[in-house]
Amino acid sequence: MFRRLPKSLVVALFAATVVGCSGAPEPESEVASVIAARQENFKQMKEANDAMKREAEADSPDPVVFRENAAILIERAANIASGFPENSGPQAGVETDALAEIWQRKAQFEARAMTMQVVLEQFSATAAGNDVSATVAAVTLVGDTCRECHEEFRQRD
Repeated sequence: MFRRLPKSLVVALFAATVVGCSGAPEPESEVASVIAARQENFKQMKEANDAMKREAEADSPDPVVFRENAAILIERAANIASGFPENSGPQAGVETDALAEIWQRKAQFEARAMTMQVVLEQFSATAAGNDVSATVAAVTLVGDTCRECHEEFRQRD
């Protein structure tokens, strides 16, 4: 009724089943996903920052634009430090502007990320006060904080 399969075929089928059903992503695709997620996070931060800069240059800046984009920046900035796990740098073989210094000087990088969060919280508080002049002036501080981190930890274009 049942035919006995050759042992080599049984072993091969078992191995294929284990590998096929493991559900574990390939390490390279996992790293690529991590890098893509952090790049998307920074893209959204750049869009929010650019919107604030444009609004700061407007004849009659709208405080709502500053408050809305500050909220986006605060939410996104909370992801910065965790977006750089080990082995997700240039050595991963995936295109990234992240410099190896991020992992070599992890404490300094995390301090920069924390500084960004503090600056954004202060900016948000300023924007909530509806003092448009103070808010416009604070946009520069947000940009400067981004730039300082980029100078240390991001590859130049």
